[in-house]
Amino acid sequence: MVNTFYEPRNILTLAMRFPDQALFKASIEVLRVDLIEAQHIRTYRLHARFVRMAPQSQAFLMQYIMQCQREHLARHYSACPPLKVAKNYSDQ
Repeated sequence: MVNTFYEPRNILTLAMRFPDQALFKASIEVLRVDLIEAQHIRTYRLHARFVRMAPQSQAFLMQYIMQCQREHLARHYSACPPLKVAKNYSDQ
């Protein structure tokens, strides 16, 4: 989310700081911007895609996203009670 309106096709620099990592910068292309009005503050949801990204940066970002997804799923499924397996009556 951002508090500045950007036009589609604008190229921006996105800076992210990952845990235990240096600052990661990448170029993004604005696809669209949606207005979100919350508490009288103009806020926008920015939809963008990564552009002009070096293969090494792509690999790093994909690895980080996959790690986050694994951790999220592990937390989700460890919080769920075990499934009860229904008896298969077709074998009788």
